[in-house]
Amino acid sequence: GSGGPDPTKRYRSALEADPADVFGHAMWGFELLRDRSSPTELAEARKHFAAALGTGREREYLRSLEISGLLQTSTNAWIDDLERQKEVLRVANAMRAGNEKTPKGWSSLRRKVWSIYYFGFVSADERAQLLAALPPAEHLATFRWLFPADDLPTNQGDYQLFEYRFVLANVEEYGADRAAALASYRRLLDEFAAKKY
Repeated sequence: GSGGPDPTKRYRSALEADPADVFGHAMWGFELLRDRSSPTELAEARKHFAAALGTGREREYLRSLEISGLLQTSTNAWIDDLERQKEVLRVANAMRAGNEKTPKGWSSLRRKVWSIYYFGFVSADERAQLLAALPPAEHLATFRWLFPADDLPTNQGDYQLFEYRFVLANVEEYGADRAAALASYRRLLDEFAAKKY
């Protein structure tokens, strides 16, 4: 935060020498997400990551870097940035649709993705915007891919079963799986009654 060399000059030089330099694109995209000084950084970063992914090299590393940059794992700046949160969901959807292998450290990143749902679904307006980040059927498939039901804790864990069912019911409803949504909402009501909320 005290100034110093501008790393983007190095990335620009690397890409002038080799426009398909996977690391030049990836690191420049990450720097744009880390820096946050430009209002267009998200769109610019997206282009760099698309170019890096287009090389077909280091896909797992690139996804880890891309999601980490979007989530700003060191500062948690993503909490107040709905556009970054929606972009994370789009990246996760692309990973699922492309049947990509999850990168190292995925469980830690996945917990942060869960936080997007956990905190974002409290507000009806934010919930609607997060749901609309993906087409309904794709959103439901991606949510189930990210958080499979057979991977859920019974009580404690990465996320509570109660909150999971609430989010799942909303995503199922948005994804037009009405029968599943009704079943999830009924389980929620049963749990409310059982715990005497």
